[in-house]
Amino acid sequence: MVQVQGLLAQGKVGGFYVSRRARDPGMFRLPDHFWLLAEGTTALLCGEFHDMGQPSPLLFQRGVIEAALMAQPGAGSQAKGGRPRKVDAALAVYAAIYPAGHEAAGVTWKEAVARVSSETGERIAVGTLRDALKTTR
Repeated sequence: MVQVQGLLAQGKVGGFYVSRRARDPGMFRLPDHFWLLAEGTTALLCGEFHDMGQPSPLLFQRGVIEAALMAQPGAGSQAKGGRPRKVDAALAVYAAIYPAGHEAAGVTWKEAVARVSSETGERIAVGTLRDALKTTR
């Protein structure tokens, strides 16, 4: 699931839902950053998106996820063990919440990490996020 969520967040695969609202019916693509939030994880696990309280099944174009997964480096080879990396998701969420950095928003490292952890649904250490940000700057 982490790989699929990463593909969705990078925009390599699109996730859609059908709106049943009378004012704005139709099929809509969910924004890429949605998949980095806890709501995106929940939607992916449940297979549905809640549009103004109305559940709507998630829709994906047939075969696109499978093709994107197979195009990943190392696809088809035996996977290595270990936990999936959560740093990429944490960096993307951090950038979405704090585009100018958390210091510019008057937020401490501890507060920033708590917010990023809350949004990704994964616990991350201050040092991990600090080190990851150093490599991207």
